[in-house]
Amino acid sequence: VNVDVLHQVFSKYGAITKIITFMKKGLQALIEFADIQAARVAKQALEGQNIYAGCCTLRILFSNMKTLNVKYNNDKSRDFTNNTLPTGQEQPTMTTTTYGADWAPYGFIPPGTVPAYGKIGNQQTGGPPGAATNVLIVNNLDPQRITPDKLFMLFGVYGDVTRVKILFNRPDTALIAFSSPVFAETAMMHLNGRPLYDKVLSINFSKLSTISLPREAVCVVCERDDRNIQ
Repeated sequence: VNVDVLHQVFSKYGAITKIITFMKKGLQALIEFADIQAARVAKQALEGQNIYAGCCTLRILFSNMKTLNVKYNNDKSRDFTNNTLPTGQEQPTMTTTTYGADWAPYGFIPPGTVPAYGKIGNQQTGGPPGAATNVLIVNNLDPQRITPDKLFMLFGVYGDVTRVKILFNRPDTALIAFSSPVFAETAMMHLNGRPLYDKVLSINFSKLSTISLPREAVCVVCERDDRNIQ
């Protein structure tokens, strides 16, 4: 979830002037409306709702702050009244420890700190660029530290994940299935080329349209399927 997603969700209820996101026991955001009535309507309409199906449940409170001070326009903060602000990303870093403990469980740098796109994934296993499907193939994982649940949580930020499968013969590779190609494309846009556990993710659309799980591999190939967890 970034500034653009929040703006799309909340702007239905009134004009938004500023948004700031930050990590504090999970992702939090400050959203400033042009008038207080719009803020009240948005709070009443969106409290307890999910941004994506089954995840990102909104908990909304009024802030004690009267106005927000936005220094940068990027996918973590935005002043919609001033498009001349710098992005603050002139010298992005690939060091995960720079961002403290909030992202440490996944060794992941928050969106907006490094370029969104990396190199295209393995063309022998991934589909050609632009061939959008609802399944992504993720290469260059750390087999010793990654799990299906961690992938589910990470990719679930960008859409409704229906199944995660780490390949038995290639434990550094996983397949991620979404309920829609739009979610898959959004996740690839934000995560491809990003560092995860000191490795750089290489993500592409898979040639597969679904993820099957051979019965003989149930004990060694883990999956996450919210509709039917086996």
